[in-house]
Amino acid sequence: MARYVIKFSKGYGIKFISHLDLMRTFQRAMRRANLPISYSMGFNPHAEFSFATPLSVGTWSIGEYMDIGLEHEMDEKDIVDSINSNLPPHIRIIGAKKMDDKSKSLMPMVGGALWEVTLVGHKGLNSDMIKEFLKQPEIKVEKQGKRGTRIIDIKPMILNLKTIEDNGGEFIFSLKSLAGSKNNLNPDLLVKALKAYCNELSETEIRDIKKIETYTLSDDGLISLGEFFGILGSGLYE
Repeated sequence: MARYVIKFSKGYGIKFISHLDLMRTFQRAMRRANLPISYSMGFNPHAEFSFATPLSVGTWSIGEYMDIGLEHEMDEKDIVDSINSNLPPHIRIIGAKKMDDKSKSLMPMVGGALWEVTLVGHKGLNSDMIKEFLKQPEIKVEKQGKRGTRIIDIKPMILNLKTIEDNGGEFIFSLKSLAGSKNNLNPDLLVKALKAYCNELSETEIRDIKKIETYTLSDDGLISLGEFFGILGSGLYE
């Protein structure tokens, strides 16, 4: 079996489809493309492909990753072109790269993410408030999980938070945060903490969440999965 990592985008126009629907869409596209997909052994075989992270409903992305297993090697550009020709609008493969036989699966490799968040109804929110917000020794917020609600400190998960635009109608900021199975900070949880910090933000709402990139931890710190595998999204396959 030959394994490939694929970088793809989930566009704004389909940001409300579920993770399960996205998986089914790729399964159908790969079948129509006649890719030699490898299947697991056993009573209920399934296609050998998986996503690095699930993307929340209402979020779109230009930095998603998945890996697929093929029964034999193929040219990377042929893989990209064949899948793209069978995908619906708003989903596009950016690039593909053959993985080393010893490479881990993508999910445990995920260590961080970069987000772009647009808020409306943000009276009182500005760059100075963001700076004061980050000066807190702890930033605690309620998080709902499978085992119920718990209080967590999200400050160690915030790697970078900065204002991109404040035009009076919209407030746009970028968030670089830890992500993965051990520590994971979604933008909606950060916004919840901001609203708890300042009463003037009680009517603030999230208009848009866009994921820019997914990262892994290397010896040099966090680097994008694309850079780690050599898929830089330079336009070669776009």
